Amino acid sequence: MFFTGLCVLLVLAGLPLTLRQNWGQFKPRPILSDTLSRHATVFNEQGSLLLQELTADSARLMFRFPRYTCACLEPDFADAVQRSVKDMDESKVFVVVAATDNREVLFFRQRTKITCPVYRTNDTLLAAFDNEQMPYACLVFPDMMAKHIITIPTHPKNIDELINYAKENIP
Repeated sequence: MFFTGLCVLLVLAGLPLTLRQNWGQFKPRPILSDTLSRHATVFNEQGSLLLQELTADSARLMFRFPRYTCACLEPDFADAVQRSVKDMDESKVFVVVAATDNREVLFFRQRTKITCPVYRTNDTLLAAFDNEQMPYACLVFPDMMAKHIITIPTHPKNIDELINYAKENIP
């Protein structure tokens, strides 16, 4: 009964299921790419802009921290962002947090000590992750495709591979 109910919830959430042979267990298939909303609006101290404007000239490495994510994940999230900023040009990295005003962003920046641009939005960017309140990182291209999506916390090697890929592929 529990297994059936969980499968129904995952299907309703839009996550495809892959059944493991002979085990009767499910394993969600990882989402490797998805399309971001072209109409998502982000805000900073200077005002608002469309998310699409941030990636108009080239791809960028985006980190997303959804609204109701456990604060216990902030250190892992901040560490991943700081590693990327250390290894890449800061203008090629940005963070989007779910917040209602700039004060929340300011407090988030103070807690995490993130130095790259931080934007806020209440828009859903990647529903499969935002609805599950999972922080994630991905490359966002000018056509608004999010590729190489990884959740945080994850093995540090995965973050390093994403950062290295971004360094090599973002002009």
